[in-house]
Amino acid sequence: MNAPPGVGPVFFTHNDEDFFCSGATINNPQANLVSTAGHCLHPGDGGSVWFDNWAYASEFTNGVASHGLWFAKEFTSVEGWVD
Repeated sequence: MNAPPGVGPVFFTHNDEDFFCSGATINNPQANLVSTAGHCLHPGDGGSVWFDNWAYASEFTNGVASHGLWFAKEFTSVEGWVD
């Protein structure tokens, strides 16, 4: 089964454990935005620590990232989740 275009997993590390969530690309002029749930970025404990080793793999199928891995440079989430 092939992954649909524009969606794929996000991989990250928290407290030395590896996790993954779903993500989706957002069409923008810089082609550099990914949307995912707040709990895939930040623990929601009011702290300033964001998750480590965060990468997105668009159209990830059978262990292959068709478009490579996109590594995060910045994170943002709604204040209600972060706090």
